[in-house]
Amino acid sequence: MMVSDYEQSVIVLTTTVLAYVMNADGDDMKPEERARLMTFLGKYVSQDMISQRQVKEIVAEAQETIRVVPFRKFVESKTLLDLYPGQKLAVFINAMDASLVDDRSSGGQTEALDILRRALDIDLDTSRAIQKIFLLKNSSAVLADILHPTNASQLPIRVRLFSA
Repeated sequence: MMVSDYEQSVIVLTTTVLAYVMNADGDDMKPEERARLMTFLGKYVSQDMISQRQVKEIVAEAQETIRVVPFRKFVESKTLLDLYPGQKLAVFINAMDASLVDDRSSGGQTEALDILRRALDIDLDTSRAIQKIFLLKNSSAVLADILHPTNASQLPIRVRLFSA
């Protein structure tokens, strides 16, 4: 089952956002970041929504876009701003995950996420909750060190993304 042009454009858009965030620190993509990008696209390949050839084309298109279009201009594009609310949140969550895949977000990545958050109209509390989740998810210290502060027995396990 191949995706529609609209679905593919959302995949390309999200891939481009991920590439911007991953490259926001000015360095080449780290191995963890490349793996995260391939994981994002790989799920569409395994579901027969896109082909391996299309993955290469999508990544090449994203790399070309980040080379020629400034990030602020890209996030203010009609295409990104016209996404549905759930799609905006999904793009932001994927970008946050990509920025924290190596346990930390660089200054450039933090700034890029803030620009994206504002453009997509995602409130700061929601952004902070998402960040906490991914810091825990990607932390090797939390899993390996029982004395890590996050492993304290009195820590409430509660994250609010949406009000009831």
